[in-house]
Amino acid sequence: MTLAGAGVLIAQAALAGPIILRNDYSPSICGLEVSVGENAPNAPVQQFGGIEQPWEQSFDASKICYRVSEPPDTCGAWSDWRCCEAKDGESLCAIE
Repeated sequence: MTLAGAGVLIAQAALAGPIILRNDYSPSICGLEVSVGENAPNAPVQQFGGIEQPWEQSFDASKICYRVSEPPDTCGAWSDWRCCEAKDGESLCAIE
């Protein structure tokens, strides 16, 4: 990769804004796990519990992955990981 190419990649990463994870999914979510960073979902996990609507959390990252308890209002099993990547400016990632 040339120096100019590396500069373009750095500039693109700098343009990406925060990712806002929002609960539009369920009135109540017992458990939520979020993995942040380029290696997500294989990065460290942050856990959130007792989430009620409206709820949102901002992550300053280029990529996040999340999973919720299933069924949403009961802690137990986890959904599959779902991932969102930042775009220019602020990006919204709605929990599904």
